[in-house]
Amino acid sequence: MVASCATADTSGQIGLYNPHLSKQQVDGVYSCTLLLMLTINRVYLANLALQQGRSVLKVLQQLLVIASRPVVDPTAGEVHALMAELDTLGSNFAATLLASRFYVNKIPVPGSTQQTSVFEVDPRFLLFEFCHGILLRESQVALVLKLLSEANEGKSACHQMIMGAGKTTVVGPLVAMLLADSKTMMIEVVPAPLLDMSVNVLRERFSTAIRKPVFTFVFERYDKVTPELVLKLETARHL
Repeated sequence: MVASCATADTSGQIGLYNPHLSKQQVDGVYSCTLLLMLTINRVYLANLALQQGRSVLKVLQQLLVIASRPVVDPTAGEVHALMAELDTLGSNFAATLLASRFYVNKIPVPGSTQQTSVFEVDPRFLLFEFCHGILLRESQVALVLKLLSEANEGKSACHQMIMGAGKTTVVGPLVAMLLADSKTMMIEVVPAPLLDMSVNVLRERFSTAIRKPVFTFVFERYDKVTPELVLKLETARHL
């Protein structure tokens, strides 16, 4: 059911489960599915915040134990290490508590006298978050939207990401999910040492609600292009 949220023909997908539903009922099922995904994803984040809060509390308790000693040297290695750990844990905890979705648009209702607004959400981004228990960062959403815009306009785009920004686990798989279809094949070029990890990440990402085949295609600039090699690429393209 949740996979239907990523298709252009949502009504047709839901109708496969029950062809007797009216258009209004289909829209209701679709809305309830989105709300369910939003709620479950927030429950995951709430649990994550609880875990992070417990970690912060544990460090604070350790500092209290040290502070209860007769003589405390604030420059001691133990205190310095705990303070550094507290700073990192506290920052992560605060970021989780303040996390929000950056692919949601607030739209005012025309003619409303009470300044009523509705919220528009891209269900494909929500589905990706729901399937993998994450919340997309603002920079990740902005980059994916930029890459999609460039691709739809037939332009080339290049963007450098620092290590840990999610290029392998988030941006790459999400762009592949949004662009790869029966007419478009996504090719991810990686160095040989990162091939196994990248393949495993993509296969894990596309083994749940959204299923897409992932193939490896080993090719170097010095390789000779043969009819068999071209056929292999064409076969992967149409699968």
